[in-house]
Amino acid sequence: MDEADEVVLVDLPPGAFCENRLERGAIYAQDKAQRAMENFFTETNLAALREMAMRHTAHEVEDKLHTPHAPDPGGAPARPERLLVCLTAGRHPPS
Repeated sequence: MDEADEVVLVDLPPGAFCENRLERGAIYAQDKAQRAMENFFTETNLAALREMAMRHTAHEVEDKLHTPHAPDPGGAPARPERLLVCLTAGRHPPS
C-alpha cells in the first residue's frame, strides 16, 4: 500500500460485510462462505482489519496534507485535495 499511487478506502462494517457480501456469495461460493465466516472472516478479525485500513488511510491523508503541493507547470496554483464522505441513515449500506 505504501507504494500505491492512490488509496481509496471503501468502508463496510463487519456485520454488513458478512451479511451482504459473504452470505449472498459475492466473494466465495455459498459452501465456502460459511467456512470463511467461521474461520477468518470473524467479526473480531474484520473489525481489526477495518481499523488497520482506517488508520493507514488517515496517515496517508495526513502525509499529503503536510506535503507541499507542486504548482501546475502551466502556472495555475495547486488545488488542495478534496475528501468525500457518504453517510447513510440505514443500518446497512445500499447493495
